[in-house]
Amino acid sequence: MMYLVFCEGGASMKLSGDTIKALLLQGKLIRNGAELADQVGPNSIDVKLGRGFKRLRPPRSGVIDFSEQQEYEDIPENDDGSIVLPSHSFALGTTAEYIDLPANICARIDGRSSRARLGLVVQTAGTINAGMQGNITLELTNLCDYPIRLRPGDSVAQIEFEYLDRPASLPYRGAYQGQEGTTGSRLPKQDF
Repeated sequence: MMYLVFCEGGASMKLSGDTIKALLLQGKLIRNGAELADQVGPNSIDVKLGRGFKRLRPPRSGVIDFSEQQEYEDIPENDDGSIVLPSHSFALGTTAEYIDLPANICARIDGRSSRARLGLVVQTAGTINAGMQGNITLELTNLCDYPIRLRPGDSVAQIEFEYLDRPASLPYRGAYQGQEGTTGSRLPKQDF
């Protein structure tokens, strides 16, 4: 069954795995995407953890205030680049893949259910705006009562792509454009 969302200028439509593969082979969506065909599923592409994990430093006032810039610190990695995410804790990671969306395609990123069933929640703001370029920072939460080992190369999230009804007249150029690696919050800077 195909779902179309009709908009003023046309239809918005999710991309199938075949369309994602074709666009990757054309050098679109993800840099070096032609090498990622084996990660494409029926309507999404699995993405992997890159290197470099961060955690929030304790706020100076003891309270996170969205009007103040927060500080992060690197999480020490094991020799293989892995970290152990303690039970009921939070860290930032990054996708190994570098997203490069054109003005007529947006995306959504979400965790993988097989990892969530073991207690790992991978959350981002969810939406990847048309025109975004950069690695995607992942918010990693361990809801389990046991530590979880995270390694670069682990497949922890998936991205679905969607054609816009027309190209964005103002593609994304916000605070995270061009980010490389794990990037902390850039609040209170505007992001649009």
